[in-house]
Formats: sequence, structure tokens, C-alpha cells
Amino acid sequence: MFSRLAVRRKACELVENSSDQAPLSPAVKADQGMRALGVASKWLWKRVPIAAAVGAFLSHVLSVAFATPLRDWPDYQIIIWQGETPTGYATLKAMGVTGAAVGMNHATGLFLPSALDSVQRAHIGFYLENMATDFYSPYHRYYEDKPPNWLYRDLKDRYRRDRSDRSVFLREPGLSDPAWLARIGDRLAANVRALGSNRPLFYNLADEPGIADLAANWDFDLSPASLDGMRSWLKSEYGSVAALNAEWNTQFATWDDVAPETTDDAMHGLRDNFAAWADFKAWMDVAFARAVAAGTSALHAADPQALSAIEGGQIPGSGGWDYSRLAGTVDVMELYDDGDNIEVVRSFAPDTILLTTSFRSGPVEEHRVWRELLRGTRGLVLWDDGHEFIAEDGTLGRRGREAAPYFCEVRGGLGALLMASERQLDPIAILYSQASMRVQWMLDRLPEGVAWIERNAPDEREDNAIRAATRTSLHQLEHAGLQPVFLSSQQLEGGALLSGGFRVLILPHAVALSLSEAAQIRDFAAHGGRVLSDGVPGVYDQHGRKLSQSAIIDLFPRPPHALTGDDVIALVRAEGLETNFPIQHTHNEHAQDVETYIFRNGDITILALLRDLHADQGAAPPEDEPVIVPLPHPVYAYNLRTGQGLGLQNQLTLSLASVAPTIIALSDHSLPPPSLSGPERMSRYIGARFHIAAAAPNDVLHVEVTDPTGRPVPAYARNLNAANAAVDFELHFEAPDPLGTWTITVRDLLIGDTASIRAELTDR
Repeated sequence: MFSRLAVRRKACELVENSSDQAPLSPAVKADQGMRALGVASKWLWKRVPIAAAVGAFLSHVLSVAFATPLRDWPDYQIIIWQGETPTGYATLKAMGVTGAAVGMNHATGLFLPSALDSVQRAHIGFYLENMATDFYSPYHRYYEDKPPNWLYRDLKDRYRRDRSDRSVFLREPGLSDPAWLARIGDRLAANVRALGSNRPLFYNLADEPGIADLAANWDFDLSPASLDGMRSWLKSEYGSVAALNAEWNTQFATWDDVAPETTDDAMHGLRDNFAAWADFKAWMDVAFARAVAAGTSALHAADPQALSAIEGGQIPGSGGWDYSRLAGTVDVMELYDDGDNIEVVRSFAPDTILLTTSFRSGPVEEHRVWRELLRGTRGLVLWDDGHEFIAEDGTLGRRGREAAPYFCEVRGGLGALLMASERQLDPIAILYSQASMRVQWMLDRLPEGVAWIERNAPDEREDNAIRAATRTSLHQLEHAGLQPVFLSSQQLEGGALLSGGFRVLILPHAVALSLSEAAQIRDFAAHGGRVLSDGVPGVYDQHGRKLSQSAIIDLFPRPPHALTGDDVIALVRAEGLETNFPIQHTHNEHAQDVETYIFRNGDITILALLRDLHADQGAAPPEDEPVIVPLPHPVYAYNLRTGQGLGLQNQLTLSLASVAPTIIALSDHSLPPPSLSGPERMSRYIGARFHIAAAAPNDVLHVEVTDPTGRPVPAYARNLNAANAAVDFELHFEAPDPLGTWTITVRDLLIGDTASIRAELTDR
């Protein structure tokens, strides 16, 4: 019988080249990859649904074999963006990387066969990159001899020279241009047909797309197609030209006459009515989201199981990044964690597969990867333009050696377990108001006047009152052990506050509210809900026209003020909302530097605690921090990262590391160890079937297989989801596999216990 963590440690030793284990040569790694290919192609296509087979086939050595619906994401994916040599891919695969990017030939509109061939020879998964950047991100894309945003900079230079030149506001190509939409749809469909059964992990429409340059605020698009689309949309919003004129303070005779204001127009116009400008900005958000959704529709029409994606998700606010409209337009979204966009998308579209990108090394980066996993990401894209992961000779670089242990841990089943568990949410709503973001941008820019044009995309990441209030609220709640939900203005208008059972609503500097939103907030308060606001809410309506008075100002007994963390905590506690797991220092003070994440896996609670780690602490992380966690009642506790059973506990006494989380499973009853049954003899030519009984329903089990010499064979390792506390799997062996006694070991991720079988592989 193997010790509790022996299998995991042995697998990681292969990556870390420990002193008692000879490193795998590229030839051995390639041989194992070929065996993995044979196993996957012969077994998976016969035994599990097609897309689950593809997911496992495209995964690397720790591949998952979930018998789940076709378009499920099989496991936590780690994907390298830069292309590599065969030796480099083999090394990456051994350390836990599961996929790579395959680029496009933009001259032909099809993927690069040479890039596809390279990753297929490495037997790792892949995704198709930047399929339509010429449409979704023409003003921020790669050029060999020019900056990525040179077209945008050229427009700004032209506008500086002549502020009357409206031609700079013609987006090329236009997001509403039917000819371009058809062209992109045909291109996407052609790539799906050409790839056939290769099954990319996903199809990426564009990296860092946007209306102009990333999240830059620019007055696109005044083309005829865009204005026609805007007028149709405004007709659905207002119903009549007369209603629009009343809101905009204009005198258009017909819909065909309606034209928006540019930013310069708005700054020189009425300072209490930005509606003609703000509605145009809202329309461009709509147009961008519709164009992204059109790409997804084209992919799904070509293959209903294909996953669409966009990468490089920006900070919420401008440039098309209205997540209340974008969330749900694609299946996969890679986000730069900025402006709380991960929590926002997770709230609006919980089924979206969220990814993030790793750019750096060191303890701060490891901490960030763990934090993003706990926040709901299901994969990582590695940016390695400096050959820090893989040296030019194909060996592990410094960054790769740093990341290998925690990649191994996440891919060894812990990521799959968290993905299979349900996040516990509290009845606390934070309003996401894109209308307020637009108005606040204009209010912040008015003192600058026409100098707004000097702002570039990075400037739009600057802090403002809305972002500060949102960040303060989320930070305080997460550090109090509570998990709020973001609600969009549309959801608020639809009655989500009462129908969703919320008890607290936070308005983070919501300067613009519709009358419908105000009515819902008033109704919520009348039914006992508590409302907390940063500043006076609803000073403007949803179109950006200033009101004589906020429609809900009377809900606040004293004038609203700048939001503080104490305000947030006082309000939720007044409503009786307290965490079941308060984190205390040993001297009974609340630990204010620990984020709490709570998941449910059946009737088991998973408690994840992660300390704050700031960039200036990265070089020398602080010492471990002892804490006490009182429990609501006695429970059996299991440390998921160490595999240690803690027994029946009234409180948890823990030592929190500074970089990685502490993750504890809590159960009202003692969980049984896993059991593994299967044949004593196995044939090289016939698959051997095994049965696992798990500790609990929806548990995740990690399977490791070692050959007669005691060497783990990563190609046969996998993570299994025991949906009904049990799961079957098969092993199929290949001709190069040595005859003799093999060991199959299963580790239950919830409790850390293992079970093993020794079976004889014969040539019969």
C-alpha cells in the first residue's frame, strides 16, 4: 500500500528531476506521448461520449475522463501561447501543460498546418488563436513592423490636426457591416470544417478585441451601417422620435435624421444632459456584443460542440467592455483580472469557462494563480516570450521550475475538484451599472476638455469613484467570509432583487439609474432589504440626463458619503449576515488579511483560505500565520492539499502559508476511504476495467499507474468524477509496455486516502 501522498510526490519528482529519480529524456517523453495517443485513440472513442473523449485525448498526461455532456470543460487546462520545439513541448507536457495555441494564416483565412502539426506531434491539446482579429480588433493587433495600435494612433493624429474631421470615426471594418459579418462567419465555419475531428479546446475569435484600442474611449462608429443599427436600437429603447427628442433635448423630425453627439460635442454642449453621447456609447457596446455573439453563432452552426472564445478581457467601462452585455456571448473568456471583471462575468454567466494569463514568476505570481483558481477560473494561458518556462535547449527554465510543483498539484485533481463543486453565494448584491460608468467618465473628463483625446488605453485603467467603491465592497466582504453577487441594471429592472432572495444591495457610486431601477430598489427596501450607497445614487437617468433629484434619496436617513469598509461590514452584520467560518488570530482578533472561499460538494463543505500577498512582499514572503476557525458544530475535517485527515473538530487550528491557500473539507460524518477493484491479470490486447467507490457523490479521484520498474506512466494517469460516489474506468496497454506486475493507485481528493491494486500484465 502506498503512503497517502506517495503517488503525487513521485509524479512531481519526474518533473523536478529529484536526486533519486533519473530525469526523463526527450525520447522517453516522446515515447510516453505516443503511448498516450494510442491509448486515447483506441479507448476513449469507444467508451465515453465523443467530446469527453476529445477532451481527454487533447489533455496531457493527467487527462480527465468525465462521462459528462459533450461541451463540458474536462479539467483545469494550462496552455502555452508561444510555439515551442518538440523537445520544449515534451518538457512542458511533463510539467503539466495541456495545450498550445495554433495560429492563423491571415492570407488564407485558415489555420497554419505547420503549427497544428507541431502540437499534434507533441500529443497535447490546442486552441485556434486570433481567427478574426482583423474584424474584432483591427486597431490593436500584431504587426511585424509597427506598433499594435498604429492605426488608432493615426486616427488620433488626424483628429488633433482637424477636430472637424468626422472620417476618423468610421470604424474599418464596421461591427454592423453585414458583408463583414458574413465574411467572418464563412471564415469561422471553414476552419471548423477543415479541423474536422481534431477538436480544438476552443476557437478564439480575437485576442484583446474592442471597439478601438483595448478599452480606449473613442467615438466609433459613424458609418451608415452603424447609424442604421443605432437608430433601430434606439427605436426599441424609446418607441418614438418624440420621446427621444425629449430625452436628448433635440428636434429630429424622423428616425433617419437621428445622429449622436461625439465626445467633443458633449463637452461643448449642455453639462446636465449627456444622453445623445451616452446612448451612442451604449449602442457601440451593443454592436460589439452582437458582433461577438454572431461569431459564436457561426461556430456553433458549423459544430454545435465547438467552444467560442475571446481573450484579453479588459477592465469594465469603455471600449465595448460592458460585461452585462458581453457575458454569455462566448463559451470561453480569458480575462485580465481588472476591475473585478472575473467576479462580474461569473455572476452574469456562471457557465462561462474563465481563463487568465500568467505573465510573471515568483511567489506573487503563484499566489495570483491560486487566487484566480479560487475565484472561478478553469485554466491558465502562459505568456513566455522570454523563454523563462522553457529554455532554448528545451529544458525547464527558472520560471518553469518554480511553477512545476503547483501546476502538478492543480492538475493532480485539486483543480477538477473545485470545478466540480458549487460556490456558496450570500444574499448580497452589488450593482454593475454601465450607465454610471459612462456618466462618471464624462464627469471626470469635463475639466480636461478637448484634452481627453490625449488619453490612451492604459489611462482607462485609472481608478475612479465607481471602481474604488466596488473594490472596497468586494474586498471587505471576501475578507469577512462572504461572497456577494453582481447584478446588472437589466437584472435589477427585471426584479432580481426580490426574486433572488437578496437581503443587501450595495450601490457603488451608482450615479445613473433608470426610473425602473429606482422603483425596484424602493420596492426592495419596502420589503425589508437594506441598501448601502456610495454618494448620492441616481443623480442621472440611465441615458445620462441629469434629474432634478434622485428618485431614492429619501431611502437614506443621512446624506450618502464615500463608502468605507466599516460601512459594508456594519450593514451586513445589521442584517444578520455572518460567515459560518470566522478567521481569528490566536489572540481572538479577526484576521483581516485572509480571503475566504466556500464551496459545496454534495453535503460536504470545502473551505479555502488565502492570505493577502502584495507585490512588495514577493521577494521575501512573510512567515506562516497561525489562525483559529471556530466551527458551527463538530465536523470531520480533511486538509485537501496535504491529504491529512484532521479528525472530529470543534474548531480548526491552522497555519496559513503566505503564498498558497489552505483548503479544508468539512463533513458531518466520517468519510470512508476509496475502494478499488479490478482484475488480477490484464491482457496487453484487451482493456482492463476497474471500479472505484468514492468517499462522496461528485467526488474527484486521481488515478496513477506505475509499471513493473516502479516508474509512474503519466500517459495513463487521469482525474475521474465520481458523480454517484462511484466510477468505472479502463486501461488499455500498448506494445512497448513491459510485462509484469503493474500498480494502479487511486487517491480520493476529498480525504487524501488512497487505494491500490497490483495486477499482472500478460501477453495473452
